[in-house]
Amino acid sequence: MAFVKSEIPSAELPDVEHMKSKRRHDSLVKTALDTINENPKLHTILASRATADASNAVMDAIDDAAEQLIADLRSQGLVLCKNLARVWVCEELEKQVRAISNFYAGSALANCESKSNVCRAANISPAAFAKHWIEAEKIQQATEEADKTGDPVSTTLGGQPFDVYPPTTPKE
Repeated sequence: MAFVKSEIPSAELPDVEHMKSKRRHDSLVKTALDTINENPKLHTILASRATADASNAVMDAIDDAAEQLIADLRSQGLVLCKNLARVWVCEELEKQVRAISNFYAGSALANCESKSNVCRAANISPAAFAKHWIEAEKIQQATEEADKTGDPVSTTLGGQPFDVYPPTTPKE
């Protein structure tokens, strides 16, 4: 399997977060994301490395939440088996993850990432952006306003009230 390699030796690769040239930044990010998306084997390897610990933690948290749900229902005189409690928790968690995805997509846009590269990160077409991230542009606007004013901006995310805070500056 052939992968596109940068012409710059890895020790000399710039930190894309702090590059001065937006065009160069977009080009490097595009190359990385296209390489991942066009190589299923590489995608699988990177996804398993990036998500293994988080997946295990999520499964443990789902089990704990299912036990809590069962106990809460039991206190109301209701009964639910653990497998169905897990399903219920997963469905509720999926709503939260969708909101978090909208938040990160909006944050990426507010931090000068292109819509095309945000879409590449999710391996979706730019035409699907608005459908996939319903609230991303609202988060982008709130983030930009918070950055400009230095004050938190209230909005909604996943149908719930949500405050976007300006970046904090490290104390010297």
